[in-house]
Amino acid sequence: MSKEKLTDKEVANTKSEKIMNAVALRASFYRANPQRFAKDYLNLTLKPFQELLLFLMVRCTGFCFIAARGLGKSFLTAVFCVITCILWPGSKVCIACKVRSQSISILDEKIMKEIYPNSPLLRAEIKKVDINNQKAEIIFRNGSYIKVVTATDSSRGSRATLLVNKHARFYRNIKPRLGKIGKC
Repeated sequence: MSKEKLTDKEVANTKSEKIMNAVALRASFYRANPQRFAKDYLNLTLKPFQELLLFLMVRCTGFCFIAARGLGKSFLTAVFCVITCILWPGSKVCIACKVRSQSISILDEKIMKEIYPNSPLLRAEIKKVDINNQKAEIIFRNGSYIKVVTATDSSRGSRATLLVNKHARFYRNIKPRLGKIGKC
């Protein structure tokens, strides 16, 4: 029983298949456990209630997070946006707020000043950062991006796979029905 020798091309294909299988396995694990991704990949230490909220943000199609001041809503939203962009390549995340500066603060203060410095893997994922008053976006190497839009009639043309609607209670003509927001 002699083994047939593989050509260089066949060896390379076998190696790439093994690598892609490992990537698929890890991606599916971290998609099911975003709190572990935050710990392992982003080097974040979250409290148990934050881990639960992050898990629910990924699992539910319409997630409504209502909390008191100082609980870390903006930080957890920033973590969720980053995780979405990394684990689902090609994600288009729009953060909408009535006042543009509030949306920009998520990108600038939370992602770039709190999460980014502590995570070398996140620094490797980000391709371009453009944050100013006219344009605020973070572009990832896998084709995903996070951009800021002002929640007005003029910003209706923006398309997104994930819409973060910050401070929805201030918008007119929005009457949320908590039972019909989304499915978990």
